Amino acid sequence: MDSNLNSQFVSLSANFTIPVASGPSLKSISIDSLTSEFFEDLQGVSNECECTLLSSKKEMEDLESENNLLSVMEQKLCKQIQLLIQYNKELQVKLSKKKTKLQKRALCIKIARKLRKTANCKETQC
Repeated sequence: MDSNLNSQFVSLSANFTIPVASGPSLKSISIDSLTSEFFEDLQGVSNECECTLLSSKKEMEDLESENNLLSVMEQKLCKQIQLLIQYNKELQVKLSKKKTKLQKRALCIKIARKLRKTANCKETQC
């Protein structure tokens, strides 16, 4: 709190007193003491708010740092996923080629068996 404001306020109200019942007699409390207590309390609240603000700022910085780290990790994971997709496509192409080769080989074997059967039949007929 601005101490200049505090002193201006106190100097304006220094001449006033408030009667307070204290047992059988009246006791006076000066506005000065009430004002200074008020400003002390206000300063305490201000300090608490400042501490809360600083801790909130620190938490925000920590969250931003964590967010940046997560963003970097997300980018790396996306790149790995893209590489896996590309590798999967390459494997599918290889598998397709092998399947085609196996189909051709199976067809050749089938034809060869038929040729043998027909050759055997012709030999026995002769």
